[in-house]
Amino acid sequence: MEPVEPGRFGRLGRWSIVAGMVAGVELKLGWHPGDAVTDELLEACAELFSNHYGVWSAAAPVEAGVRAGKHVRMTADTIRSSLIRENSLLATTHADGRLVAYATAVRDDLPGAEDAAVTTWVTQLVVHEAYRHRGVAKRLLAAMWGFSNQAAWGLVTANPYAVRALEKATTRRCEPKVIRVRAADLASFGEAHIPYIAGKTFTVNENESRVNTEFYVDHAGVPQMIKRVSKDEPWTLGELPEGEEWLAFTFRDQPTFELTREEFARRLADSDQLVSEAFSRMSLDKQHVWTRHTSHEVDVIISKGGLRPGQRLADFGCGVGRHLLEFARRGFHGAGFDSVGRFVTRAREDAETEGLEGVTFDVADVRTVTPDPRPDVILCLYDVIGSFANDEDNDKIIRNIAANLGEGGVVVVSVMNMELTEALAERRADVMNDPTALDLLPAASIMQDTGNVFDPAFYLVDPSSSLVYRREQFNADRGIPMELIVRDRRYRRDELIGKFEAAGFETLSCDFVRLGRWDAPLDGRDGRAKEILYVGRRRA
Repeated sequence: MEPVEPGRFGRLGRWSIVAGMVAGVELKLGWHPGDAVTDELLEACAELFSNHYGVWSAAAPVEAGVRAGKHVRMTADTIRSSLIRENSLLATTHADGRLVAYATAVRDDLPGAEDAAVTTWVTQLVVHEAYRHRGVAKRLLAAMWGFSNQAAWGLVTANPYAVRALEKATTRRCEPKVIRVRAADLASFGEAHIPYIAGKTFTVNENESRVNTEFYVDHAGVPQMIKRVSKDEPWTLGELPEGEEWLAFTFRDQPTFELTREEFARRLADSDQLVSEAFSRMSLDKQHVWTRHTSHEVDVIISKGGLRPGQRLADFGCGVGRHLLEFARRGFHGAGFDSVGRFVTRAREDAETEGLEGVTFDVADVRTVTPDPRPDVILCLYDVIGSFANDEDNDKIIRNIAANLGEGGVVVVSVMNMELTEALAERRADVMNDPTALDLLPAASIMQDTGNVFDPAFYLVDPSSSLVYRREQFNADRGIPMELIVRDRRYRRDELIGKFEAAGFETLSCDFVRLGRWDAPLDGRDGRAKEILYVGRRRA
């Protein structure tokens, strides 16, 4: 089976950036391999830490050179040093473009385990004071491991709210008697990966779990915080002497508690954000198999749409611009739009290298962009429509296409074939009512390896929502991969025709096709017919 094109999957576009809202403020989650963090982001993290982490305690030793009541400071270089380690990562939360929370972590197998026992140890967790008590830390921690089925997750902290955030993110409780069983292994992990843990004393028994990190952050507010977090669930980690921090860990083999429907929906939406970013970092290698068919695909578009040189095109979700660049070589003009700046930069560079004039590329949201001047033809290829879990957002793309085409304007769209997807499906479940169905999905790096998102061994169809779910692994080349739930929406032929005709289009053709043979229609359940190619003309 031919791969679907991953180079086109990071935009608005394939998997959507549907940011969560906190008190009316848009939040955007990010996930970054440690070696991919920019200096600008490191400086923003250092500033956030230095202003919002906490203040020094009066109990701090005089020789430590700190002043009680003054903010604990952090430098970008210190954060960088924690991220250059193998399998390190950074998760971030931005509100209206400003960093409001971040967490750093290191991931590796837990020592002493017979089999692979992937553990994520969060080394820093900072939330802006104005965004606390809003679930930001919980969502940020969940973003550190996505839907990965790891063996253990944890951190050391003097903040009870951070412990509760960890519990909520992992749907498990921090229990000293459980931590005690693995305390020696956790100490070995910390010794190997976390400098401020190396050589420190652990106190873990039936009633307490802490580490003497000799970090004298002020504890004055801790008793009141414990009182607040104990209203619904007893506090289990014991008291906290000055200079020490709780060792808070949860483990895969512990009993889990259920998330509310709203919490689970938010976790899936957060995963959408992280998937979009992860796909945007995928290789832009020109040798991928789908690039061999660009010329053929343009031939078919010209033929089916009745296009002629000199016409102006817009490519909604242009990726690295391969179609628009090929049109430019044939005397067409146009503009490409994509939400991923890296793809847009690549398209601009390729146009400049070839000396292609009359084509431009810009970062934009294809649900709302307004090309100027108005195009004669709009392309929306490789499943841009279908990229949002909420189909209203997909419909916005269709309505925006219609709004930007005048009478007689041509649209060419390709989407994934739901008829074949359902025919091949081996797994079906109503995910919102049975979230455990996702646990049974095997994880695979399909997009990085084969692109075959029609392999029934690796997807689940939700008949109640018409969504298709996969568990995708990312950045396996950097060590232990991140696993995220990928959701896409696929279409039946009649459904797709209905959407475009309702938006004001006359259907010229709508065929089931295969990669590299868009000119040869197939039956909808043919195993090769992974795409539907729609061509329509705007009515008066």
